Order: sequence, then structure tokens, then C-alpha cells
Amino acid sequence: MPNVPRGAPLVDLLVPVGTSGALSDVQTRLDLAGGAGWRLLADDGSMEVSMIPSMPLRGSLERVWAVRSAPLQQGEPLQEAVGIGMEVAMTTQAHLAAVGVYGVIGWGVVLFDEPKWLYGLTLLEWLYNPQLAADGSIIEEEPDQAASEANLRNKVRLFPRLFTAEATQRFVGRVPPGAIQEVETMQALSLLGPGGTFDPRYWQSFSMQMALAEVQALAAASGGAVGAAPGAQPGPPGPVPIAPQAPPPPPDDGLTPLQRARRDAERKAADAAANPEPEPEPEPEEQPDGQAVRWVDGDPPVLVVPVERLDASLLRDLQAGSHDGLARSERPPGALFERWMESGAHFVTEVPFLSRLFLDNAPLHKAAFLERSTDDGGLRWLDCHLPRVGRVRLVWVQQGDQRRLVLGSDQSASASTLAAALLGDSVG
Repeated sequence: MPNVPRGAPLVDLLVPVGTSGALSDVQTRLDLAGGAGWRLLADDGSMEVSMIPSMPLRGSLERVWAVRSAPLQQGEPLQEAVGIGMEVAMTTQAHLAAVGVYGVIGWGVVLFDEPKWLYGLTLLEWLYNPQLAADGSIIEEEPDQAASEANLRNKVRLFPRLFTAEATQRFVGRVPPGAIQEVETMQALSLLGPGGTFDPRYWQSFSMQMALAEVQALAAASGGAVGAAPGAQPGPPGPVPIAPQAPPPPPDDGLTPLQRARRDAERKAADAAANPEPEPEPEPEEQPDGQAVRWVDGDPPVLVVPVERLDASLLRDLQAGSHDGLARSERPPGALFERWMESGAHFVTEVPFLSRLFLDNAPLHKAAFLERSTDDGGLRWLDCHLPRVGRVRLVWVQQGDQRRLVLGSDQSASASTLAAALLGDSVG
């Protein structure tokens, strides 16, 4: 199996044949686009025996994973993974890209070029769920291995009858209006929670409801020919665990608990006086991971955060009055920090992908930005939401063939002011 840390953000892609051989080029482009910490893995033959198989939906397509080296932190939004998924899906011309977390059954965002891939992905939830029979009924008893394998074979035989163009059209008709959105050249279904958080129950509820509707319709049309798998007989009880023996109580010394605690404290103080510990050496100055943040002493003062240093927890701590998350060399003078706090604690930074941002509770994409943004002297801007941080103003800066996505927390500032605070004289 690929060496993937459990809990790491994952993008699972089905890509055209021949893509795996060009992954090194895709990896280079991903690194240059701000995807540090992410790596691309081609299927070595073991992905289909993982906990998330993709056959028979995959067919002859190749399979690629994009995986982050660090696990998803509690409360961390999935937006970085969504941005990576969009970048890799567009570069590889993927048919399907599902964004989730390794070790968790469920997806937060699904990108696809045709609705049939989304429909097929929901069918896989029925196919590989051992508690669901071929007719969609629930298997109450825990099936044994033989019964589970027979049930799976039965469902695999039914898969081609379910995965049809007609069934896909019925599936699309059952999807709530507005749930599927156009994102660049792909379509997207977002099942993220508030602020872009990942909750696999949203996908599990959606996929079961959508897939079982077609499964049960086929069972009804077959007149009972599609049967439920038999439940397993209960096996013999396992061995009774033996509780560990408690250690014997210490001998009674005739002291009360208070007297014993005072005696132990006196002994500890005497030992410390007789054997004093050496003074610890001062810790070396911790260098920032990436470029240092900058403080612009203007009116108002502004914190400039490089893209690789963008961290919601750091921003929240600074805005709450604590700069412990900064290296000592990055900390501003006390008077400057106080004025920064009093004037609104504003910052500017940038993101590598539009999909890191939310607009109307959905990942932002280019078409939505162009439709909703405002032109300000050749710079286009849009107020949107940066997950786990708050409302920001996004400024699209085009520099030749390169585009920069500048963010500013001061929504009263002009687009040119925000862009100049981050990029300086290079704006234009």
C-alpha cells in the first residue's frame, strides 16, 4: 500500500490512460503553484485493495492520489485539499476527483466532467457496504465471510444494469437544484460543513439516499429476482478477558495522608537543595518556516503574511493580542503592535487557488468571481470568506501570464491599496 498517513487530506482521481507516466511534470507544476507538502502517487496495484476501491467504476482508467504529508487538524477546513484537487484535476484532465481524508469513508467535494462519475461514485457506497444487500435492504445480522463474498459478487453482477445513461439521467433529476455547480471546466458537488469543515456523514447520507433509489427501483422492476443476502449465524463466544490484577497496597506507615504528603514534600525539597539542576541553556532563536511576516507602519498599520505562512490559528492569536506564534525577529515594537490592534488588526496575504475561498457557502471559482467581482482601475475585487478566519476582500492581480490572488481583511481599503501592501511597486 502507498505510505499515506492516516487522517491526511486526500484527492482520489480517475485520469486518462498514460497520465501516470507524466506525474513528475504535474508534481513540478503543483509545487510551483503552492502545493508544498503534497505528493502525487500513481496506483502501484494496491489502491484497489485499500478501504476505498474504485472498481468497477474505474474501468480502464488510471488512478492517482494526491496526498498531504500532514494529517488534517481538528477543525481545519478542507479548502486547501479542494484547491489542490482542482489544480490536479484540471492539469491531468481527470474525469473524477473526490476530496476527502485518508482512513475515512466519505467525500467532502466531488469534481467531475460528467454526472455519470458522481452517480457511479454513489453506487460504490452501496456496492462495498457489507450491511446492504443487493436489493438495497439492510442486513440485520453480521454476515460471515462466505455470505459477504456472495453478496458482493451478486452486487457486482448488478452494477452494469445500474450504471447506465438512463439511470444517470434519473440520478441527475433527483439531485437538489443548485447542488451541482460549474467550476472552471468541471462540475462540483460540495458537501462541506460550516466554514469548509469536513463531515463524512453528509456524503454518506447523500450517497445512500441517491444510490438506493436506483437499486430499489431495479429490485422492484425485477419482480424479486434481486434478492437479499442471508444473515450470518452467530459464532461461538470469544474468550472471556481476564482483568489485570491490582498491585498490592503499600505497607501502612502509621501517617495520615496529610502527614505523608508533608513528609514527601520535605524530602523532595531536601533532595533538590543537595542536587541542584544546572541552569538550562537559552534556546536558540527559532527561525520562521518560510519567509518572515512583515509589519507596514502605515495609517493604519498592516501585517503582511507570505502565502506559505498563512495560518488561521496564527492570525486569530495575533488579532487576540498574542504574538507568541512569531519568531522573536518577527515581533513588532510594542507601540506598533498596539496601534495595529486598535486600528482593526488588518492583514494582507495571498492564496494560490480561488477554491481556498468561499462565496455563498460554496468554493469560489473563476466564473463566479468574474460574474460577481467589481472593476477598480484595472483590478477586480470581490468580498468573500476565508475559512476559519473571516470576511476578506480578494483582489485579482494579473502580472503578465501570472495571476496573484491578494487578500486583505480591511474591506474598506481599495483594491490598489491592498495589492500594493503585498506586492509593492510590482502592481500594474
